[in-house]
Amino acid sequence: MKHLKTLKSISILTLFFGLLLSCEKEEAESFQINEAIDNNIASASTVTELGSKMENPYSVSSMKKAWENLEGKGIASKNGAIKATHLYVKFKPESEEHLSILKMDSTIALYDIPLDYEIKANGDFYRDPDVPSGQPTYQYAALPVGKKLPSGVPHEILEELFIPDEDGDFTETSKSMFASKVTIEMLVDESLKLTGNLSEGDISSSLSAKSKWRPSGTIKVWDDEKSTYVGVAGLRVKARRWFTTHNGFTDANGYYSCDGRFRRDANYSFEWEI
Repeated sequence: MKHLKTLKSISILTLFFGLLLSCEKEEAESFQINEAIDNNIASASTVTELGSKMENPYSVSSMKKAWENLEGKGIASKNGAIKATHLYVKFKPESEEHLSILKMDSTIALYDIPLDYEIKANGDFYRDPDVPSGQPTYQYAALPVGKKLPSGVPHEILEELFIPDEDGDFTETSKSMFASKVTIEMLVDESLKLTGNLSEGDISSSLSAKSKWRPSGTIKVWDDEKSTYVGVAGLRVKARRWFTTHNGFTDANGYYSCDGRFRRDANYSFEWEI
C-alpha cells in the first residue's frame, strides 16, 4: 500500500510552482521554475491570520474616481460608463446543508476569508469569530452580475464591483467595448494607486506595459513506497488576485495550468476536486 501524505502534508513538503515573475514580452507564456516555495503555504492545521481591511480598488466608486482622474489627464474619454460587472457576496450558511448547496455550483470560487483583507499568514482554514458555534464559517465570492445565487442560503451583498481585467481563457471580454486594453490597464493601475494598493516599484513603472503570466506548475508529495516525490492528481488549484480567480486541476503527474493570467502576483489555495 502506498503511503502518500495527505493534503495537509502538502504544505510541509516540497511544492513546485511555475511562476512567471517578469518578462519582457508583451504577452508572456507560462514557464516553470522548479523551486520549493513555502511563503504562500503554511504548516498543516494552522489558522489563516488576517491583517487589515484594504480599500477596495475594484469597487464601482473607486473605479469611477480613477476614471475621472484619467479624464483629467486627457487619457480617457468623458463618455466612459462604469457600472457593476460583479457583486462581492458574503454567504452566511447556517448548516452543513447550506454549505453543500454552495459547493454544488463549481463555477463559484468560494473562500472562507474576506477577499478585501490582507493575509498576514496563510493557513489551512479560517473561522470568523462572529460565527455562532456549530455553524459553518462565512463564505465569500465575487459573482458576475445576473448570476443566479444559490437558493436558500442567507447572504449579504457587500459591494458592487467593476472588474475590467479578468483575462480568463473563457471570459467574454465585453470590457473591450468599454475601453482599449491599454486604457483598462491604466484604469486599474490608477485605482490601485488611489486606494493605496500599488507598490512603489509598480508606481514607477506604471506607464510601461506589464507582462502577464499564467499560474502553472507541478505539485508533488513524498511516496514512502517509491522513496521519491510523485505528482498529486485531482487537486484544484485556485490562483486569486483580489476578486479574480483562475483555476487549474492537477493531472496524473501533478501538473496544472490555470485558466487565466495576471499582471501581478496572486495568492494560492488548494482543494480536492470531488
